[in-house]
Amino acid sequence: MLGWEIHIINNNTKVEYGDWLGGLGATKWIDRLVDAGKAEKIYQVASSYYLIKAKDLIPEIAVIEANAKNGVIKDGWISDFVMDSNALNECALDDVIVIQTYDAS
Repeated sequence: MLGWEIHIINNNTKVEYGDWLGGLGATKWIDRLVDAGKAEKIYQVASSYYLIKAKDLIPEIAVIEANAKNGVIKDGWISDFVMDSNALNECALDDVIVIQTYDAS
């Protein structure tokens, strides 16, 4: 399988809100946020880490969650989507969230 494993984690509390698998385009939504100045990309060995404020992440996760039921999002396939949206929505809007992406090939 070619694609990415994606994890959403609170930088302060280390609580993981969710994770999923996605195809080769699964990180394009994050790259668009980096390009817009809403997220910062940090590289480490075989994975990438992104820092983003909850206020910018929550709307993106809502769109992904709504489309995950169909197994496809704007940028390709998605599977095994698990997200505690209620806990994520309880974050302070300026909380820093870590998005970890791992090569799932």
